[in-house]
Amino acid sequence: MLAIATLLLLLLADASAAFMPPPLAPGTRPAPRCAPIPPSGASCAAQRGEGVALNLFGWGKEASPKGPPAAAVSRELQDLLIEGQRSGGDLSEEQRARADELVTTLAASPVRWDPALLGGGPWRACYTKGPEPKWKALTRLLPFAKSRAYQDYDTATQSVTNVGEVLGDALKVQAFGTYKEFDAKTTTPKDYEVTVTRGEFKLPGGLSFGLSISGVGYQRVQYADANVRVFESINTTPTEWEREGLVVVQVPEAALKAAGV
Repeated sequence: MLAIATLLLLLLADASAAFMPPPLAPGTRPAPRCAPIPPSGASCAAQRGEGVALNLFGWGKEASPKGPPAAAVSRELQDLLIEGQRSGGDLSEEQRARADELVTTLAASPVRWDPALLGGGPWRACYTKGPEPKWKALTRLLPFAKSRAYQDYDTATQSVTNVGEVLGDALKVQAFGTYKEFDAKTTTPKDYEVTVTRGEFKLPGGLSFGLSISGVGYQRVQYADANVRVFESINTTPTEWEREGLVVVQVPEAALKAAGV
């Protein structure tokens, strides 16, 4: 227990940056770029959706004449991640390889952007690709607790709550903030400016204490539909809570609950 308590204190020592989005240097903005692992032969222009037929939830023309529609790919990825959550959150080597393929395909499949795609209640982080984030250690601190990391966007107020559980809902770190569009693009990838205003550490019995968490940063939505959301960290936070190149795939809590996980 002493080792667990020590690790928890070390994690909370970084809490000022736990959910703060990656900051940029003063006066700078994130430059548009390709997906972290672009498919062979795909240009940046194609990934940005320039001159590409769009597909929203599988309606209309596909973004690419080859392969299944993006909605079918996202559905397969959701099914794969739900199975992973049912097995404790870890995928086999074969499953990870397939998940990587699906994520890469979606990142290279521009869809028309609808801000409502950020809503829909809590979305759980079910898969990460690239540098492992420190917040993932929170959810693994007590493996028997089946803890989660999730986000909940309120599109009406443009506010967001980030949660990293330690002992299920009873013991968790939360960060609260607001968000707004950073660019005027109408397709993915789509960048957002996020301002984190405060945080708290919630204890059993309804007790909590505040955490000094604040700052402005940016996040990139590589892909989003009703099945999955794919986010990318644009650059590294000062405490390396999240590092540049990290890709996080989220699944709606409603879908996970319906599947019994």
